[in-house]
Amino acid sequence: MNKEEIYQLIERSEEQVQELNQTISQLQQALRDTVEENNRLLLLNYDLKELTQNLHQQMENPVQEPTPTDNETTHLSGKEHLLEFYHEGIHICHLYYGQQRSSLEQDCLLCLGVINQFEDQ
Repeated sequence: MNKEEIYQLIERSEEQVQELNQTISQLQQALRDTVEENNRLLLLNYDLKELTQNLHQQMENPVQEPTPTDNETTHLSGKEHLLEFYHEGIHICHLYYGQQRSSLEQDCLLCLGVINQFEDQ
């Protein structure tokens, strides 16, 4: 092998490494997108299960029970749901809603602000 062949081989190897790096980056982004979509679907599934359970209860007990008119009761239920999602590692803030939190050890100030709004009401 002469020097020119060696340089050409090195250049081809560099191009292949760059292509592989681009492929890995695309796969990482596809995985992130899939995880975010999964989180959104989990939230939707949770809401649908709760709705289905409520409908079944209403069908079994046709007597109308008075619904709570106190807004605080409704907010506490919503707050509990948000806290559950947040502790599972899902953003509940407006900016990153439904996305996986990168670090469960560090809190998201935006998410905590949403939770604190429930306390203020």
